[in-house]
Amino acid sequence: MKTYAIFLLVFAACFTINAQSFEIYNGDTINSVDANKLKQGKWVVFINEKSVLETGKYSNNLKTGLWIKYWNNGNVQYEINYENGFPRGEVKFYYPSGKLQEQGIWELNKWVGKYQFYFQNGQAAYRWNFDSQGKRSGEQKYFFENGNTRIEGTWDKGKISGTLKEFYENGAVKAERVYNSEGFNKSLSKTFPPNPKFELERNNVKVMDKPEIFDGNGFHKMFSINGLLLQEGEYVKGVMNTGKKYHYNDKSILIKTEIIEKGVLVKTIE
Repeated sequence: MKTYAIFLLVFAACFTINAQSFEIYNGDTINSVDANKLKQGKWVVFINEKSVLETGKYSNNLKTGLWIKYWNNGNVQYEINYENGFPRGEVKFYYPSGKLQEQGIWELNKWVGKYQFYFQNGQAAYRWNFDSQGKRSGEQKYFFENGNTRIEGTWDKGKISGTLKEFYENGAVKAERVYNSEGFNKSLSKTFPPNPKFELERNNVKVMDKPEIFDGNGFHKMFSINGLLLQEGEYVKGVMNTGKKYHYNDKSILIKTEIIEKGVLVKTIE
């Protein structure tokens, strides 16, 4: 009897009544399927009998309200709001450490309004603005990991408009690139040499005696030779299972993000 009671409290018990089914988990009714075989109410998806993968609610087989998915370590992976089965509203993604990775407003298949992406140290990596069509518009900013601005400019319907400023990591101006309706205007653009003293200090860094070696499994980031983040996510045998791939133009500006889930491309953000 004692073992049975513990089982009821800790694990989910499943019942079927008049072609309906549900489970009891921690005193709550979950995972209900009505007589028409439609999912209803609170749902909890388990990785195993001890670990929760995802929680949320269904209404007539459609996701509704806030859904939360968890990393294998128990930390939140993302929080997505649904309406009639489609993502709509505030969205937040987190690093496996639990720190916020990105947040914004999602409308069916695009970002709208303010969007932010963060480094793992909590500093903003970039702050973008999207119009109602999901195109980047208005002020856009990129940052270094130390918090200083890396790039700032204005976009109009997904394209750079006017003067785009680039900065060195110490805050000094690196370039002023001018764009018009025909694209980049080299004749009106300017570049500025780096501060030699700063470059010397920046390159005088301590090298780790025993760098961490990636064995092809777990969370990992891949960078280009000039330091741009190319991929990040969970890998299995050297192949990304869940994560993101980043694409840049020849000016090192991010132009496209691909979302990978279970090894499949599920979403592209431009």
